[in-house]
Amino acid sequence: DIRTMFYIGGNDSMDTVTSLSEYATEHNIEGIQFVGCPKTVDNDLRIIDHCPGFASAAKVLATTQLQTWLDYNVYTREEVFILETMGRDAGWLAASTCVTGKVDLLVLPEEVFDKDLFFDQVREIIAEKNKCYIVISEGVRYADGTYLSAGKSKDDTFGHAILGGAGQALKEMLIEEGVTSRAKVQDMSTLQRSYAAQQSKVDVEESFRLGMSAHMHSMDPSFTGKMVALRRVEGDVYDIEFFAVDSKEIANHVKGFPLEWALPNYRGVTQEALDYFVPLLQGQPHIYYDDNGTPRHVKPYYLR
Repeated sequence: DIRTMFYIGGNDSMDTVTSLSEYATEHNIEGIQFVGCPKTVDNDLRIIDHCPGFASAAKVLATTQLQTWLDYNVYTREEVFILETMGRDAGWLAASTCVTGKVDLLVLPEEVFDKDLFFDQVREIIAEKNKCYIVISEGVRYADGTYLSAGKSKDDTFGHAILGGAGQALKEMLIEEGVTSRAKVQDMSTLQRSYAAQQSKVDVEESFRLGMSAHMHSMDPSFTGKMVALRRVEGDVYDIEFFAVDSKEIANHVKGFPLEWALPNYRGVTQEALDYFVPLLQGQPHIYYDDNGTPRHVKPYYLR
């Protein structure tokens, strides 16, 4: 009795929506629809203004950046702190931490990593502050395309390199080159996309509304091979509107963080970037807790 399949995910997932829809058409399979619903913390989908899930992950990272910055400033000793975020090809998550105003250097996968230039920047900031706070994306590469990450593995099920360890690799380089004698690394790993106790209310409400929009679109039997998207409405007050796009326009494409929003010499992001991020992080939904004091969750279907 299932007539509509709602597929939730990122660009690889939209490729699946496209493939299933095309298969049904080629084999004259009628009465079933394939509808894409965007959801990726990477925020790397084309056409859409931002992706459901991104704002909550960004809020977790920005909060972590601020709190670890406060912690490492308790001590007067010289120290470098490195926060590693997700982002194989797109630096949206790393860049979002700059909303705190406490990030000294930002290293994005969209920019070629220039070790000498970067080390000079670290030395300059340490000379000024005796400290340096660095945010680095896991997918940072050298000019030849090789990853800075020490944790590069073969690939995932979609043929993408499995990364992790860019922060640790950077720490070791800084110490070996004598740039600093002390550095700490905070690798957020899966925590940044699964820490449900810290969410953006804007993100939660928009995600629900997008799901409802997808449901309403599905009332049209010809609505298949599509993804429901959102765009920002121009004006002084933040708002969005929903629209639909062919899933093939999203599939296997990556929208990187705009280089024009990145300041020179790894020094953070522009005001335009901050204006993009800040409205998305607003509010905190009510979190329900169990008798043990931990957040309540709906039991996943695969564990029932």
